[in-house]
Amino acid sequence: MGKSPSPGSRKKVPGKSARVRPSETAGASWREAVGREFERAERLFVLGIGNPDRADDGAGLLCARILREELGRAKKRKGRSALKKVPLQPIEVLEAGEAPENAMGIIRRFRPTHVLIIDASLGGREPGEIFLVERRKIRREDLSTHRIPLTHLIRYLEQSVKCRVIVVGIEPQLVAWNRPTSRVTKKAAMKLARDILRLWKKNIKNAPCLQPVRAGEKRSLLLYKASKTKRR
Repeated sequence: MGKSPSPGSRKKVPGKSARVRPSETAGASWREAVGREFERAERLFVLGIGNPDRADDGAGLLCARILREELGRAKKRKGRSALKKVPLQPIEVLEAGEAPENAMGIIRRFRPTHVLIIDASLGGREPGEIFLVERRKIRREDLSTHRIPLTHLIRYLEQSVKCRVIVVGIEPQLVAWNRPTSRVTKKAAMKLARDILRLWKKNIKNAPCLQPVRAGEKRSLLLYKASKTKRR
């Protein structure tokens, strides 16, 4: 999660400190920024991170789950005949939990041109607000356990996968162990998922679909999901 630029503007949310610091003006322009990136995207990987056992800290996971379901429905609406006629831009979505580094193999095999990271972030904003997180303002400290610094994750993706990385945050209302996700965060996750799908359709002229997974990649993805089943 994210942290506000100064102690005076820090949002008081129970639980551990946040991970990233958003810009002061990013909230009003995240759609424009993401839309511009999508215009150049050829292969998009959406990575939802967080902990579903800590209330709104699971906002990124919830958004990724909703987006994957929306993409599945969009694919079915197109029908098989349309799928054969129209070349589709590949997009993949993954709920990476608290250890997104474990999904690096899957991301590398997908070969994305762009990776969109979705996470809960404290920025002193209204609960449920969606905003762009600027990389130059992402902090290294205040990290929860079982996570690598977000700056390291971004650097690894850019250097190893050779892709552009965008981070979008959702302001949480509550971060506490064994508490349910708040209603306002659920609404924000739904809105963000649908906005991402709308931007993808708008800027990528072809309708989106889930990229078929090759045999080796499918096995890795199944093993990765099986490792998280117990925690869910």
